[in-house]
Amino acid sequence: MTDKAQALQQALSSVKGTAGELFGLDEERGQLTDVLRQIMDPKQVMVYDLALRCETEMLACERQQAYFSACLMGAAMNEALISLLCLLFEDRVTQTQRYSKAKQRETYALVVGRWSFEDLVCVADELYWIPDHIVAPEMMAPLAAVYRELMPISDPEMSAEEIDARAGKFTTRPGLAMLRLVQELRNSIHAGPWIRGQRVLNLTHFEGWCRIATRVSAEIRDCLFHVMVVEGMPKFNRQVAEFEEHISGIKERLASEGKDPDEVDGLVKKMLGEAIEQAKRDRAKR
Repeated sequence: MTDKAQALQQALSSVKGTAGELFGLDEERGQLTDVLRQIMDPKQVMVYDLALRCETEMLACERQQAYFSACLMGAAMNEALISLLCLLFEDRVTQTQRYSKAKQRETYALVVGRWSFEDLVCVADELYWIPDHIVAPEMMAPLAAVYRELMPISDPEMSAEEIDARAGKFTTRPGLAMLRLVQELRNSIHAGPWIRGQRVLNLTHFEGWCRIATRVSAEIRDCLFHVMVVEGMPKFNRQVAEFEEHISGIKERLASEGKDPDEVDGLVKKMLGEAIEQAKRDRAKR
């Protein structure tokens, strides 16, 4: 995942100086969250905060070795992140086959808000938001084998044919297969399938798989963050360019009023200082 990490750092490094300070960016601390917040509306920020909360809970559960709970929170985190991607990149999502099946009389946000996890997975698959290299090639066949072992335990209603078909995805679309695995483990918390099914529940079988699934959830999270930052940075950089153009306009206006260069620089510096302090206060309230 080195290339992805480098891309994230390069995206953050592209904004420096006063503009970066105004927008709350700190390259040393890697505050990618503040980069993303600048391209979101309030509804998107709300979904983003939900994902971050689920991430916090996932990590807390993992530290306590509560891997089933960590797996549940990891799945919820990535469901929220995929939903957020759908909200951020409406122009791309509306071109998918999954969206073409939606009720077009509803607003776009309402369509996304009604989607099940299966709908979100299909969109993520069409737009290739979960790349296949999330799974090492040498792990594909072993994962397919253990998937065939796991599913009869975690999903008592899934047929042998469906299990075999989904296991095959570990060799053709492993990234997508891992996302589905995390969700299937999450769904095993529901009592209904166990009531309707004919298999015996053995909770010890979940321990190792949920531990793996939690780590996979973190990798999927990183992939989704990568999409958000890399595809969202052009929009953010346009905001920075507009900001810098606005500052240039202020300097030109002050100069045209007969103020000397030192006075212009002093006034602009004061205005920027006030704007930065206000931005900090606004972020503290979030």
